Amino acid sequence: MSAPADPVGGGGLLLPAERVRRAVGHFGIVLTVVAGLALLEAVTFLGVELLSDAGMETAGLPGVAEYAPLPVAGGVLTLPVFLRSWRWPALRIDAAGISKVQRHRVETLAWSALDAVQFTPDRGVLVLLVRAGATLPWKDRVLDRPLALPYYALGNVLRPRRRREHHDLIVAAVERFAPGAYTDRPWRLGKPHHKAAPER
Repeated sequence: MSAPADPVGGGGLLLPAERVRRAVGHFGIVLTVVAGLALLEAVTFLGVELLSDAGMETAGLPGVAEYAPLPVAGGVLTLPVFLRSWRWPALRIDAAGISKVQRHRVETLAWSALDAVQFTPDRGVLVLLVRAGATLPWKDRVLDRPLALPYYALGNVLRPRRRREHHDLIVAAVERFAPGAYTDRPWRLGKPHHKAAPER
């Protein structure tokens, strides 16, 4: 699907973080893990009792307290997935470059640092091909070789279809501020495709 005509204004594109939708989806993952572990415990207990010599006649069903430790541990271990939703940044594309925008910090990769902009085959992740000699905003050292950087995940667990809308907006924004930088060749792990972008 091609991007609509001029969908990006001169001030650039800002895609919101959608933290609430992401959090709801990730919380569903936590609950699924907890429920799955509880079910696994119940099936394991019943299976052991059925195979034991004593059989079910002498076995009492375990109480909630006996079931709780493993599911609770699973919930605690997966809780960071839920908490990470609240730190998810917005994405901004403007004349300065491509940025992750958080409440107290903005990380920008300038257009001059990029060879190309791509997506993964399912258009779910924005990938930036960073030139050798560039410096990443969150690192002090200069890159000694080109880097394929999975930069931003689109959509969310509950509404993955939003990725298609966001993909088109991102492509339009990149072509507006850095014509020729976007390549529609999908990026695949282990097989980065470099495409020299015009000097800006």
